[in-house]
Amino acid sequence: MIIGPWYTQTDTTIVSAESIVRNLMYGMRDCLAFGEPMKIGYLPDSFGMSGQLPHIYNGFGITRTMFWRGCSERHGTDKTEFLWQSSDGSEVTAQVLPLGYAIGKYLPADENGLRKRLDSYFDVLEKASVTKEILLPNGHDQMPLQQNIFEVMDKLREIYPQRKFVMSRFEEVFEKIEAQRESLATLKGEFIDGKYMRVHRTIGSTRMDIKIAHARIENKIVNLLEPLATLAWTLGFEYHHGLLEKMWKEILKNHAHDSIGCCCSDKVHREIVARFELAEDMADNLLRFYMRKIADNMPQSDADKLVLFNLMPWPREEVINTTVRLRASQFNLRDDRSLYRILFVMPVRSIQA
Repeated sequence: MIIGPWYTQTDTTIVSAESIVRNLMYGMRDCLAFGEPMKIGYLPDSFGMSGQLPHIYNGFGITRTMFWRGCSERHGTDKTEFLWQSSDGSEVTAQVLPLGYAIGKYLPADENGLRKRLDSYFDVLEKASVTKEILLPNGHDQMPLQQNIFEVMDKLREIYPQRKFVMSRFEEVFEKIEAQRESLATLKGEFIDGKYMRVHRTIGSTRMDIKIAHARIENKIVNLLEPLATLAWTLGFEYHHGLLEKMWKEILKNHAHDSIGCCCSDKVHREIVARFELAEDMADNLLRFYMRKIADNMPQSDADKLVLFNLMPWPREEVINTTVRLRASQFNLRDDRSLYRILFVMPVRSIQA
């Protein structure tokens, strides 16, 4: 059995680069419980490929990728095998599945049925291939193993004696491609061309409530929570890897291309929203925890403290609106250098103890 390398079959154009990195990181790590993960960036149905994927793949020791959607001769080659580079020069060997990832599913065992299915495929696949090695992926979404596949293989050898049919692995496919490396074109950039297969560009604006929730929680974890967790760790507090992993995995479940693309039923969308709400609730609580711990670690004084967190990597001066509870009716505000700061008191409300 081959497993990995992804945690979920992610979209690559809607989610952030950090999310793609975490998807691979958690996916490859979890694969180790079952053996070595497959070192191929396998995204057979994601709706287009980000131009930075070779860079991300190389960071995980992945030098091969296989996908279906988004590529055509308008990118620079009419072949299905090529070298793909990102803007920094990172490179992977690519194999495109020009007719999709399921053309060999549920193959019939009779001659007429096989010829009807496959005769039209062979010319298309051979014409587009550098190696002339034809892939017939025998699977599909949630499809069980085809129990009679060896019977089908025998029938294929009988009716196509001029061809050689073998049960193979993707690794063997790439060995054939890499043996002809000098014949491969080099392409750069993203693949979002819908000439031969749909790439569903309109999913970028479907269910904007979910898209906004996704952007909010993704930003909250990457740009707020994790930097604060790191600061707290440098002060001697625990870095809660387990909680952060649980948040990330709830988000990554939603990054499967159909889910974050929001091309599902309303019932599925409700489940997507629930995962985001769970992750954000955990993130908000952990944010408050770390801010409290960092504030408590500051030098003590007799005055009440109002602690502001600047999570940008540069100094900022802004107007801050906040609510404070005071024991006195009069007060002043000083900074860490004991300099008075300008403040405006807005509505005041008395609270009975």
